[in-house]
Amino acid sequence: MQNKRGQFYLIAAIVIIAIAAGYVTISNHASSTQNKDIYYLRDEIRIESARTMDYAASTGANFKTTMMNLSEQYTNNTFGDNFYFIFGTGSASTFLSYQSYNATIAFNGADRTGIIGTGKVYIEDFTPVSNQANVSINGNNYIFNLAAGNNYRFIISNNKGGNYTVTG
Repeated sequence: MQNKRGQFYLIAAIVIIAIAAGYVTISNHASSTQNKDIYYLRDEIRIESARTMDYAASTGANFKTTMMNLSEQYTNNTFGDNFYFIFGTGSASTFLSYQSYNATIAFNGADRTGIIGTGKVYIEDFTPVSNQANVSINGNNYIFNLAAGNNYRFIISNNKGGNYTVTG
């Protein structure tokens, strides 16, 4: 009888450990969904911007207007907090931003913090220096190389559930 009693406690201990391990696994998986969402959004914008640039090139549509419409569509209909878009050519480009919370912004070396504001779209045309655009957000620098042809670059930040920033 003693051997069967020990087997019972051994099986009970294994079941308890399995339940605890399952709970920890589920908790870890549930906490990482926010991070995946912003990377999914980054990939979606990359695909849609390529298609939109192809559309503008094949139909002769105004590139700036077409890309502004795409950018504003994302700022209005997605979960990201702050969006920064750079599009155009290496010689004439546009900076478009939307912020739902304040951030310290410098664009090509000039402070834009008080100008951009929150809850509105800010648009600025610029001529790139050395075919580059430099955006600084809260002290983090992002340098984008701009090709001679059409370009579309972006930065998305999301502070819900952590501080996530992606570029494309």
